[in-house]
Amino acid sequence: MEGIGIHTIGDLARADLNILKAHLGDKYAVLIHQYANGIDPDPVAERNPVNKGYGNSITLSQDVSDYETASQVILSLAETVGARLRADHVLCNSVCVELKDWQFRVQTHQAPLPFATDSTSVIYEKARSLLKEFWDLTPVRLIGVRTGKIADHTYVQMSLFDDDQAEKRKNLEKAVDSIRSKYGTDSIKRASFLKKDAIVDHAAGKHKHLNPRGKEIFEDNEDK
Repeated sequence: MEGIGIHTIGDLARADLNILKAHLGDKYAVLIHQYANGIDPDPVAERNPVNKGYGNSITLSQDVSDYETASQVILSLAETVGARLRADHVLCNSVCVELKDWQFRVQTHQAPLPFATDSTSVIYEKARSLLKEFWDLTPVRLIGVRTGKIADHTYVQMSLFDDDQAEKRKNLEKAVDSIRSKYGTDSIKRASFLKKDAIVDHAAGKHKHLNPRGKEIFEDNEDK
């Protein structure tokens, strides 16, 4: 380029196309000359808008008043939310926990994440931390987890602290998503979901709520 007096994109845009062809060949000369002039014949690809948030909530069959059970519910919610983020190839930058008590009073608590993520584990740990910060163990009947400040994978602030374990976790979650997509959500379950007294039955991207006799009485699924 410099050999034929072209030093800037403006020079290239104004250059004689025949001279470019003589030095660069017909195909490449036309291509870069069009690009320099802002010409691109490729159609503009439509893109679905990024959702403002991804969330899920459960109306429970009985009041919950202990952290262990509530954390179990939050883990199940985090799994479905994380799977949706990964399916849409987007990341979240904040997490919010919602509680509704037996008197239908609603409390929410949210916080930003140190880096954008689609990891079930990261969402779960942040949600559980938020729960401990603001819940006074008043019995609750609804628990929800929401993520916000959604961004795609194109431009993200990477964590400086990602390590081999984090990469292994990401690969594991993607593998689990793939297996569940192919063979059904129940094809892989966490050991904690197999407890006989578990309130949440992780199935089909939904949550089955069981009464003490094991009869399913309610389902709730939210995706904003």
